[in-house]
Amino acid sequence: MIRSLTLPKLPKFLTFKGLPEPFNQLVRPLVLVSIGLHAGLLLTPIPAPPVKPKPAQPQTVKITTLPPVKASQTKSLVKNKLSAKTLLKPRLSPLVRKGLVIHRSTKKTITKVAQAPNQKNPNPQNASQPVPSVRPAPVDEPSSDPSNPMNDFPHYPGAVAGCLGVQSCYETGKPIDAVSQHFQQQLPLKKYTVTPTSNDADRKVYQIHKGGVAQFLNILSEGKSAVYVLAEKALTLADLQQAVQIPSDFSENILAQLPAGSSSESTDPSPDQFASPNDFFSKLGGDAADGSVMNPEMNSEIDSMKLVSGQTPQQLFSGFFAPNLNQSGYQPKPVATYGGGQLYELKKGTFKPFYLNLVPTQDGKGTIVVVWRSKPA
Repeated sequence: MIRSLTLPKLPKFLTFKGLPEPFNQLVRPLVLVSIGLHAGLLLTPIPAPPVKPKPAQPQTVKITTLPPVKASQTKSLVKNKLSAKTLLKPRLSPLVRKGLVIHRSTKKTITKVAQAPNQKNPNPQNASQPVPSVRPAPVDEPSSDPSNPMNDFPHYPGAVAGCLGVQSCYETGKPIDAVSQHFQQQLPLKKYTVTPTSNDADRKVYQIHKGGVAQFLNILSEGKSAVYVLAEKALTLADLQQAVQIPSDFSENILAQLPAGSSSESTDPSPDQFASPNDFFSKLGGDAADGSVMNPEMNSEIDSMKLVSGQTPQQLFSGFFAPNLNQSGYQPKPVATYGGGQLYELKKGTFKPFYLNLVPTQDGKGTIVVVWRSKPA
């Protein structure tokens, strides 16, 4: 005896009235499958749009300041080019620094302004604090830093400092082969160890050692003339064209003469003194997992920072920076605000512009002076 199979009954809402039962039995499973597929599509999560990567900052170039060309080597130079300034940079902050590093001695050359009898004081409230003037050292003054083993570097005769907007770049006016031959002969006579690392037609690089210090001498063709610069790595002409170096007269005769607080007060700002420290530090420092203490690390485009207590940014600019910058030939131009403080573009002569940022401290009782090599964004 053959038994017939009975199909399971489906819900009434899946029954199509007026249609034969075999048709309903065929269509009902298809309706269920369709409902399931639509539900699955509605519940599928939509992926988030991809995050655009931040544009990489241009790499900074570390350049070493060399002792200036002596007067005996510069008799054939044009007089207006003999005004290149060779000054010294103040002590570096213990903060971890990256980017352009200029090695100078700690000697200072400062004179005070002698005010004429009938001249009115433009800042009566600061009459007790005379504004230091800018007086560069002579171009042929030799380096007096005994700790610098390269203070007898044999410059190419007649080289002029300040090419490509970089103070430590020297223009020779001679072809690259002649300049390269000069250094190959003169450096060993000064007890330098010389190792060639690149010998292209338009670029010759030598790693030189003396007194435990190693640097790269980069000789590059720029048009029909060769330029040279001493740096902490091998450079190309494009690297040098993008490099920004803070002029030494600003570092030594202006920045180093900022008003100081009490002798027990540090002038090195810490991240907790900023209202927005992440705008200035790539690493805030603090206690590490192993119990050690990590130093804060500044943004790679910052050249220096200094804390001035007891003066607001406006007081410090009008009473100190404005007269000194104008007297030194700089053109301060307010361009934006950054980190809660005014940002000024500083331009002088053929040097590339750099930026002065006067930021109020978090308690509002002082000013943090930040010098940028490029405009912060």
